[in-house]
Amino acid sequence: MGRQQTIDENSVLDQAEALVRESGVGALTLAKVAKRAGISKGGLQYRFETKRELVRTMLTRAFDRLDASVDAEVKKLGSGVGHEIEGYVLGMLNENGSYERPDAALFAAAFSEPDLLAEFAPRYSEMLQRVKARSDKKIDAALILLATDGLWLLEVIGLNPLSGSERDQLLKRLAELARGLARR
Repeated sequence: MGRQQTIDENSVLDQAEALVRESGVGALTLAKVAKRAGISKGGLQYRFETKRELVRTMLTRAFDRLDASVDAEVKKLGSGVGHEIEGYVLGMLNENGSYERPDAALFAAAFSEPDLLAEFAPRYSEMLQRVKARSDKKIDAALILLATDGLWLLEVIGLNPLSGSERDQLLKRLAELARGLARR
């Protein structure tokens, strides 16, 4: 009996995301991820029994990273609904449109396991409800969040029609609108 192989989950997820970014979601197989990660397919299946489980973990990590980015921005700005919404804008869009991060997981989930996205819908709904509950201007708060998410999604799928300077101006304006909610 050989020694048990140690699997670095983050390394496996990094390789799975890179595979999706480079070759598309159709290339995402356990065999290809294992090869890229330098482990056996059986070793990979010890941690991720199915492709669905791998995609779920990729998606969880993607949402966790986005949450951490937003939380870091909110912490820099301080408490208050305007700051929470501005932190959301900055946390989601402060990457300057460079999506070499976990967003490949969203493609994998959306195209290979679309019902997995439904499992994460409550996370988004809870965040939106929390912000709306703290704001007197619920529609304005929702508008800012949805505009932010719309731009983010367009950037993720490579369809952002804005130039760099237009994007910067939009980001600045969304942040201003969020700060304005705090003053009302």
